[in-house]
Amino acid sequence: MSASSNKNALEPTASLGSRGSIILGDTLLFAIQCLLAGGLVFVVALLLFLLQYLMPDVMDGDKTLVTLAIFSGVMTLLVPSLYFIYPLGKYGKTHSMEIENLKLTYLDGSRVGYGMVIFRFLLILIYFIPVLGWLLFIISIITILCSKNHQALHDMICNIVVRDMNVGNIPI
Repeated sequence: MSASSNKNALEPTASLGSRGSIILGDTLLFAIQCLLAGGLVFVVALLLFLLQYLMPDVMDGDKTLVTLAIFSGVMTLLVPSLYFIYPLGKYGKTHSMEIENLKLTYLDGSRVGYGMVIFRFLLILIYFIPVLGWLLFIISIITILCSKNHQALHDMICNIVVRDMNVGNIPI
């Protein structure tokens, strides 16, 4: 284990207030990105329908709808995936975590790689399943409030914590 991961292991976990602010910030950024992706899907849908109207013998209506459905599904998953997976895998933090100076690490302070970030993201997607996901989300909020390290359920499963990098770094 390197000296930097030993230092990170000593950093305390994020406070409840910090966890709450990154949940709100990441949710807001996620919603904006979904709106942008939805706007892109709308533009593509409009273009496909215009092409179908202008060239009905070339454009097959059923294939156009299937293409649109596939495109919208891919965009709906791709945009938030890139927002969460890329910065967490590369830097250990999302944009909201950067503002709060928080970082995602394993419990021992070592860096979390792309594989675990993707697995964690897939666990987070479970929260969007009606009823079961909502129940798991409520349990996750309870685990953030009650666990020693303020870990969400998906963080506990992955053996990950969100660390506060501000503590101990205050200039004199």
